[in-house]
Amino acid sequence: MSFFPIFAALLLLSKSVADAALARPALNAPAPVNSRIDYASGMLPRTPDFTRPPPKDFASLANGSLFDHWRPKAHYIHPSQITGDPTALWTDPDGSGSVISAGYGNLWPGKGYAPSAANSFRGAKTQDFVTFEDWGVSLGPGGRNDPVAVFDGKVVPVGYNGLPTLMYAAVSYIPISWTKPYIRGSEKQALAYSENHGKTWIKVDAPPVIDRPPPGMNVTGFRDPYLFQSKQIDRILNETGPLGKTWYALISSGDRVKGARAPLYKQEHGDWFQWKFVGQPLTPPANSTWGEYAWTGNDGVNFECVSLSVLGPHGDDAEGTHVLTLGAEGNKTVHQWSMWKLGEWKAASPVAFDVHATGQADWANGYACTGVNDPKLSRRIYYCMLTEDFKTDGALKQNWQNSLSLARELFIKELVVKDSDLVRTRASWAIKLANGKTLPADSPAVPRADGKALTIVSLGQRPISELKNKRADAVQAWQETDLRMDTNVLKIKERSRAHIKKEKDGYHVFVPFAKSPTSRQWELEATIAFDPSVLRQASATNFAAGIVLMSGHNESSVLSYQPSDETVTLTRDVALSSDLIFKEPRHGKLRLWDVQRGKGGKFETQNLNIRVFMDGSAVEVFINDVFVLSTRVYYWHPTSTQMGFWYRLPLHATDKHRYAVSWSNIRVWEGLFDAFPSRPKDPAMLGAYDKPEGFPQPVPNPNLPLLYDASTPLPTGQGKSRWPFQDRP
Repeated sequence: MSFFPIFAALLLLSKSVADAALARPALNAPAPVNSRIDYASGMLPRTPDFTRPPPKDFASLANGSLFDHWRPKAHYIHPSQITGDPTALWTDPDGSGSVISAGYGNLWPGKGYAPSAANSFRGAKTQDFVTFEDWGVSLGPGGRNDPVAVFDGKVVPVGYNGLPTLMYAAVSYIPISWTKPYIRGSEKQALAYSENHGKTWIKVDAPPVIDRPPPGMNVTGFRDPYLFQSKQIDRILNETGPLGKTWYALISSGDRVKGARAPLYKQEHGDWFQWKFVGQPLTPPANSTWGEYAWTGNDGVNFECVSLSVLGPHGDDAEGTHVLTLGAEGNKTVHQWSMWKLGEWKAASPVAFDVHATGQADWANGYACTGVNDPKLSRRIYYCMLTEDFKTDGALKQNWQNSLSLARELFIKELVVKDSDLVRTRASWAIKLANGKTLPADSPAVPRADGKALTIVSLGQRPISELKNKRADAVQAWQETDLRMDTNVLKIKERSRAHIKKEKDGYHVFVPFAKSPTSRQWELEATIAFDPSVLRQASATNFAAGIVLMSGHNESSVLSYQPSDETVTLTRDVALSSDLIFKEPRHGKLRLWDVQRGKGGKFETQNLNIRVFMDGSAVEVFINDVFVLSTRVYYWHPTSTQMGFWYRLPLHATDKHRYAVSWSNIRVWEGLFDAFPSRPKDPAMLGAYDKPEGFPQPVPNPNLPLLYDASTPLPTGQGKSRWPFQDRP
């Protein structure tokens, strides 16, 4: 569970993000200026004039006045309030579809309090993973196990009493943060079951089944249980029953001295109330890096949302490669690391996860990622929480916060490359052996064969295939003419519509597309090719090329690739002040390999095969089925929608072939589909103007999120134990 967005939301009104991340929610805080709209009176907030310069701060804007401005249409998002981590995802064996849920929190304070600590689950049913039917709140806090909040969990279709069963993190006390001392008993793992196919969850009337972290830990967190079955672990532990039938649970945790951890538990004798601690399968030192930092990131001191997939080249594969996805806290100032680790289980006192490669599941705002199986097509469908980038109270002006990412397909990406020093680096790829096993890329067990073919594997990610079918819903679609630029940039054929500006780092060239969208809801597809001689060359440091995603009225956002250091960059030069939002460029690493075309064929350097989705402020970039960068671009002006080719040439570059770039296969689809076609379109019916419950709620709803007031103080870990074990060491 990404804890920060729920409890820090209102603290952002007056503090920086850095301060808010370390602060406990203030009690009896005064309501923010302009904070509430009288919904019953019919008063609605005035929409800002977007043709004028933006305000210097958000205080002059009424809450809810930006509800529609940056709101996505094609993403999973709650009607209003906070959309948290994707959680409790599962597919019903009856063939009726899948249930996609996400944390649900209230942006508004309770009576006299700020903010509400209640956090619940809110779900929706889907047949295709891209369009949804609202189901409302399915689980909320308030029981003996979870008086404060319910955090992420995992569903198994057949569990307790043969029913769909959820193991979730039950929260009793706050604050919870890797930066603060941990209150004993804050988080425990509890059970719930469903009698209506996951529409609502009934809490088992029993104590939590995993009630404390393993002994000897200086705990940073203990939440987000993930249930799975594993033939590999069964063999290692010498399980006597049928292979692959024992349930295991990974808990996201950490030791602030030793490092991030994911304690492993095993169900005993098929009993849902008996769980035995097995060991610590992941033991990275605190704030350590598994490989090259630029590619692998840092493991920090606390893991969140650890989940396991077993994948092959086409998706789920029971005999495939094991991949852990997780969030890592403790070594990144603005956003946490969203990581994956590829490897295998091995015997090691008693079991460990041997990491063979580590990479980034999302290079920017995509976090708390988790997946669900699609048994019809043997796919692993994956969602992340797409967080905001506000520094102050922008979320209140929207009256919503976050969405989920578009659905992605996970698989193992295989490439046959030319063996070289570039391959033999411990980073985000592993070597695949002839027997299907993998090893770290720097393993001496694989003999060097410079220039010969070698198979490497990485985590593959691509937009779910159903999104291509949704292109039929576009309002308009078009294809742009191919273009090539080189050192003769000042003489290019498109000179009449080219904008060329000389800067210290070179010539910046912008050639507008012949046609551009008029909105911020579109999909773009393109191919960009560089000359191989420019890759990883320090002499070409200032050389880059890409696509202008939006420009106009002194706003722009450019997606580019700099081959000298293999960096993808997305700029966010928007009109809003950097005092209000994070607008720094977002970066990620991507290697263009020399790939063999067919068995025994020639090696050719990869191109950039790009897909970009812009949906309100949400921007998601996919490149070559291995690179994903999701972020927020808070445009202001309605006219800054122009697209085009972007090219930066070093001032003294003379080699025409070396600095040549070609753009091709450029297509745009404007007008994205509606992810919630049956949801009301009137913002007032969605809780846009101070209606915290949003639309719709179950009737009756036994799990309505709590609003703490003066009669119900927030639990602080002092007294009022709910179970006898509560205060045991």
